[in-house]
Amino acid sequence: MKNTSLFLLCGLIFNLLCISTCLVFAQAPGVSKIAFTSDPEGNRDIHLMNPNGSRQINLTHHPAQDYMPAFSPTGTQILFVSSRDGVPDLYLMDTDGTNVQRVFDAEAHRHDPTWSPDGKWIAYHRGPWHDNSELYIASIDERVEHRIAWVGHAEAAPSWSPGGTEVAFVVNVPFINGIGPLTNTKIVFVDVQTRVEETFLPEKLPLMESPAWSPIADIIAFSWRKLGLGQRSALFISNRDGEGVARIVAPTWDPAVSEVNPVWSPDGSELIYEHSVEKPPREGRAIRDIQLYKTDLNGGDPKQLTRHGTNKDPDWFDPAFALSVQPQPYLLTTIWGKLKQK
Repeated sequence: MKNTSLFLLCGLIFNLLCISTCLVFAQAPGVSKIAFTSDPEGNRDIHLMNPNGSRQINLTHHPAQDYMPAFSPTGTQILFVSSRDGVPDLYLMDTDGTNVQRVFDAEAHRHDPTWSPDGKWIAYHRGPWHDNSELYIASIDERVEHRIAWVGHAEAAPSWSPGGTEVAFVVNVPFINGIGPLTNTKIVFVDVQTRVEETFLPEKLPLMESPAWSPIADIIAFSWRKLGLGQRSALFISNRDGEGVARIVAPTWDPAVSEVNPVWSPDGSELIYEHSVEKPPREGRAIRDIQLYKTDLNGGDPKQLTRHGTNKDPDWFDPAFALSVQPQPYLLTTIWGKLKQK
């Protein structure tokens, strides 16, 4: 009996040693990278590039539509939207494009994903944009959904505060002028625990979209379609309380130009955004050229990062600012506990 127990114990130790040396864990990029959506050949896929626009590579290579990538705070995974199972829904993959998996078992129309700063939660828009839709959060481990706010006919574009206590998002509001009701949008903060909402710049004419919370400060970057811009929409930053509103990029004085979807660099010194120009209609349809640009907060000239196809949905990861994790000891402890239970 003792020999049998000793044999089983040796076998168990061997298996644990094999697990510790043979398992391959998802690796974060070793250098700063930008994930984005691109369709150079007419189909949207997730791409990676360096912060200067070089070394652009396709990660997904899938015939479905893959878009809206979001790096996990550790940089080991990318959360994204895909239509590969029919309805656009949330998926996870390693940052080399492997190990693709659905986030939720129950199918639903989910998009606009973003991670909480601690990597434990995700926030996302649930429901088609053309219908009444809502803002949800879910634990990435348990994957139980919690509705936290109403969005309406708008693209929620949620963004977590640096402390993880609030989510900024866009909500649709009725807007009445001398002619009749029009579609309008405003930025709202919602407390994740209490569900209490607060409107950003409540005294201003809204027409705001795509909020982005600085990763290191209580500052919001956002797109604003107010009058007098000299273009369709422009980028602004402001303190969380609405003080210090400032325009980021100099006016182009081109009414066809839009600046939307700003994303902060991990150190909070630069912004990437979508620069969109409306082109003459083709076959009765409006055409927009959408490329990614980068600018600093000191008023420097923006730099164009992409040039081919339509390029959108940027997200920026830098290992120097990554949330550190040590998965191997946790995994081995979990496996040891399960084996002891047997």
